[in-house]
Amino acid sequence: MLKNGKRDEALIAPIFLLEKSKYKQKMFADLGDILWKFSKKDASNIPALQEFVNFKDGLKKNIDISKYYLICLPYLPYEKDLDASKIDSPFGVQTLNTFFATEVPDIDIKLHIEKLRKEIWDSYAYIYFPVETSVSEATKLYSTKMQYLMGKDIVSEIDSVLDSKIIDGKESIVSFINKKLLDFIKNINKSMSEIDDQYSYKTSQGVAQKLSTKIIREKIIDTYFATISLKKTTKDLDILSSGEQRTALIDVAYAFLTQPDKPEYEVIFALDEPEASLNTAACFEQFLRVSNLANVYQYQTLITTHWYGFIPLAESGTWCHIDKEEDTVSVFDLSLAFDNRGAMPDDIEIKSYFDLVTSILSLSRTKKTNWLICEGADDAQYLKTFFEIKKRTDTIILPVGGSGNVIKLFNYLSVPVQEKSEQKTLNGTIVCLIDSDKQRVNFEGYSNIGNDKNKKLYIRRLQINEDEIELLPLEKSGLYDQTEMEDCLNAKVYFDAINKHIENENDPKIKEIITYFQFNEKSKYAKVSKDLAFLKLQDIKGQDEKQKIYDYIMESLETKNEIAKIYSSLSNESNIPKWIDTLLALYK
Repeated sequence: MLKNGKRDEALIAPIFLLEKSKYKQKMFADLGDILWKFSKKDASNIPALQEFVNFKDGLKKNIDISKYYLICLPYLPYEKDLDASKIDSPFGVQTLNTFFATEVPDIDIKLHIEKLRKEIWDSYAYIYFPVETSVSEATKLYSTKMQYLMGKDIVSEIDSVLDSKIIDGKESIVSFINKKLLDFIKNINKSMSEIDDQYSYKTSQGVAQKLSTKIIREKIIDTYFATISLKKTTKDLDILSSGEQRTALIDVAYAFLTQPDKPEYEVIFALDEPEASLNTAACFEQFLRVSNLANVYQYQTLITTHWYGFIPLAESGTWCHIDKEEDTVSVFDLSLAFDNRGAMPDDIEIKSYFDLVTSILSLSRTKKTNWLICEGADDAQYLKTFFEIKKRTDTIILPVGGSGNVIKLFNYLSVPVQEKSEQKTLNGTIVCLIDSDKQRVNFEGYSNIGNDKNKKLYIRRLQINEDEIELLPLEKSGLYDQTEMEDCLNAKVYFDAINKHIENENDPKIKEIITYFQFNEKSKYAKVSKDLAFLKLQDIKGQDEKQKIYDYIMESLETKNEIAKIYSSLSNESNIPKWIDTLLALYK
């Protein structure tokens, strides 16, 4: 935000969503929950504040706000001596002071914000790769970005080795080297004195007589790490094509960020044009990895791109569209990207599907690739687990966020796949899988639904039929009853996953409620949408509490994803749902 359009009087006011378990100091408790109460009434008629309230209310739908602090930190990046309270901005300290005055009257807001800023910023690492980045330099092990990615400080690692008492458990390497060097010089000077005691080797005036840890460390970096560079099959990155270099950069970042041991700090990963210099087949793989960093590994991820295929690919997040001709910036919720409420321009929707479909087909022509296109990240987690157990690792499982997106993608794919010439070039099968939503899908405009003629592209709908799960083609009539992925899971495994998840929660109420129920031995499938059929009442106190359990496990995307991960960890060959075999049979 700018005052009078002046860059040097810009105010940046980032909003932080912080897990309470990671920030236990009192100063966080003092201010961390206040902004959750900020309403449109407090926002008056200021557009930026109205947008903030909408954003905040959207967060409430997807997370348990009792686990998070919401903190705003106004900051003047260009002139540190400027007073933020003097900047005329909706998120300036004046506005916060006014709002907080009735909530925490005894706190100096400005002083508190300064303390919070230091504590929070020290816990973040911002890793940004511009499109013009020198990949060979960026991937040097001693570069700051690489150390952030590795979650290790090379300086500290070297110092730790040099200063550790590893010589007989009493002496460090630095001390040992200095001692040996001193003995060496003494012996030389002793020899020299036998000729003429006026000769001796000494350090110059003002120069340290001993080697310090810092000096040795710098020499190690200069002579060892500076000579080590990332290579691909013995080739330096500099001689690879621009596309190969871009791929290498994301490969390295992905490799380090997906290690089991996460960095101690919060990583914000930013990448300029992941698709730069890549062919259409490679674009998909690049963006899938970037999407996984955000959706699977929970890193805050920022990208700039001209490749619209990421829109259906990314299940959640926010995207900003910059219209050069109109000189406007439009902001969209990715979860509503293809919903009428998203108000996305038609040309962007067409471009996004065209780019993604082109990449899918290009990749399928390049190498044997099977595809399973499903709705959400939690669905993908279950399906990936089942396919891995069945040793079907040749299938890319792609969540695109909702049945509407899956159906549209199927329809866009069906046009080229119907061509005989295209069928001959495709190495693999594409299956689209959706739930049976509460409201039956309107198939108007989808002329290819139910067409299995080419045997390269299928669409199937999960459907409960008494005590079995069927995979049905999409038709305008026939059996239809609400069926979600959770309905189709092994009942006992799902019951155990729910209990294990609740055990790890700090919600005493839900912990109490779940004790009112035991596993229903008659349940084959979980049938969550069918009155939680996998649960059996064992305490009269729970007779009116089932809805609370349903809301707990189904309303938060975060909770659904966590339960999916636990379920996956409990899965094995013996408890995979039978309908998975029907699904696998579609792949030739």
